[in-house]
Amino acid sequence: MDLRPLPFTAYPSKAKQWKLLAFCAVLSAACFWLGSEGEKSGWFFGGFFLLCGLVGLVQMLPNSVSLTVDEEGFRYVALFRTHRFRWSEIESFGTYVLKFKARTTVFVGFNFVPGAREQTALMRASRRNLGYEAGLPEAYGYAPAQLAALLEAYRVRHAQARS
Repeated sequence: MDLRPLPFTAYPSKAKQWKLLAFCAVLSAACFWLGSEGEKSGWFFGGFFLLCGLVGLVQMLPNSVSLTVDEEGFRYVALFRTHRFRWSEIESFGTYVLKFKARTTVFVGFNFVPGAREQTALMRASRRNLGYEAGLPEAYGYAPAQLAALLEAYRVRHAQARS
């Protein structure tokens, strides 16, 4: 696998974000219409989908969502909150699948080197149920398997450089 020069920053697909925003707008409008026709729950669900759309809109702002990979490790930003990880903390990368009804979504997951981070109950449950202690919230324009392989290659390269 050819590795990109470091550092680099990847962003989510804008097309995917616009689709989500349009979906929320349509659902919100439909629910508000139901509310105006006397269905009281329409107001609640209309507000919920409006809020989802606003979150989607915030995610389209510059620097609100990204993945940056450098020589020290990687960091992802979600809703302006930054999460940083060093290569030396990471044991492995891979993918896991979440299924909800008819929809299947693949995510990039990773495990920590034993002792690198305090093991929380959520991390233990995640590893038991999904195979990974943590995960990325997005694939940043890559196919999840491709991103996992890319991050794993950088992790291995870092480990070899330390040896």
